[in-house]
Amino acid sequence: MKRWMIAFSAAGLGLVAAFQARAAETVTLTLSTWGSPNHPQVKNFIPSFMALAEKQSSGQLKFKYFPNGMMVKEAFVDTAVPNGTVDISLTTMDNWTGRIPVMGITSTPLWTFSMRDAKSKLEPGQPIFEYFNSALEKDNVKLLALFDVGPALVSTNFPLRTPADIKGKVIRAVSKGSAVVLKALQASPVVLSVGDVYSALQRHTIDGAFSGIGAAWGLKYYEVSKYAMGTNGLTGTFINGYVMNLAKFNSLPKDMQTVLMHAAGQARDEMQDVMIKAYDEDLQEIAGKGVQVFVPQPGSKEWNAWLGALADFKASSEKSYPPELLKLVVH
Repeated sequence: MKRWMIAFSAAGLGLVAAFQARAAETVTLTLSTWGSPNHPQVKNFIPSFMALAEKQSSGQLKFKYFPNGMMVKEAFVDTAVPNGTVDISLTTMDNWTGRIPVMGITSTPLWTFSMRDAKSKLEPGQPIFEYFNSALEKDNVKLLALFDVGPALVSTNFPLRTPADIKGKVIRAVSKGSAVVLKALQASPVVLSVGDVYSALQRHTIDGAFSGIGAAWGLKYYEVSKYAMGTNGLTGTFINGYVMNLAKFNSLPKDMQTVLMHAAGQARDEMQDVMIKAYDEDLQEIAGKGVQVFVPQPGSKEWNAWLGALADFKASSEKSYPPELLKLVVH
């Protein structure tokens, strides 16, 4: 059992007594997600998180849930949460790069942790989690959960195997951070919200799209693209999370804060296991839809070509991040 779970269990009786003593008080939090409702970060996390939080607070924590970008679209989470437009939201950490530059490290070649490594390294109390949480708190944001949704998949309308193939192509970037990586590869990035990618591929206003594999499968990019390349960690990964308005979090009684963190941590652990298993399964499902899927393997000529094309960018990126963060990430 994890240390934070043991601590929560030990304090459980005290929390129950505190909630019973404050039985009349109910707090309702707004909760927003975007993207495919079938992605584990939504489908598995949300019902588990809400149920755990309500149960462990004796019904005093409740939620108004807004899925599918109804309340906040992916690209606007970094302003909506600090401003209090929504209390809690799903987010891509790289989307914060414009406001908090250190967040961009997750979508660079400097980030080489596997999804399995990330499961333990991104837990509350671990140095990377606490580093990112400290950075976010300066922007009035509390980090509730952090998880790896896997390396990017590039869905394209052209064969993509080497860096030469992507040169000059218009490629959807998830964020400013991923756009920088694409520029380093001499592609022409354009930032689009996840909900706009399908139509852009269909209309050929873009040649391809970076995305998480869950989005590519759940939103059926395979219907409008003939090829796909799994980046296999060459360009970093997608670290997503759930964040909360810090002022709202701090306004809650301490026992409610504890319940929120525990519920988010437990739901996150369960969901991360599902995503680790789902990554390879989704690749196979996409290939089964007639898409030609290519994944460069370490040591292959294609792998070495990508490493060579990104070498200068990787070296220059190291100069962009604080030494204390590099010590946590580069290995």
